[in-house]
Amino acid sequence: VRNTDNMSILGLTIDYGPFGFLDRYDPDFVCNATDEQGHYAYKRQPERCRWNCLKLYEALRPALPPSLDIEALLVAEFDAAYADAYLSTMRRKLGLVH
Repeated sequence: VRNTDNMSILGLTIDYGPFGFLDRYDPDFVCNATDEQGHYAYKRQPERCRWNCLKLYEALRPALPPSLDIEALLVAEFDAAYADAYLSTMRRKLGLVH
């Protein structure tokens, strides 16, 4: 799962356990048995990624120009950009590209 302690700046997950893997597609799958609320369910990973980006921005904000409003950009652009990247990746994996 993606949370702030196991996602790299490239968006890669770098922690794989000791929980479980998504063996078959199930958007409600939660690999951490202690996550009873489903915060880290597979379908909620984009939300976690956006949240991680926001936390990175908050940490870097003092060094950035005050006019740079990354939070508004995340709200406005992140979901569409994530969906495009996800669809592109899935199409490549399934051989559905020209």
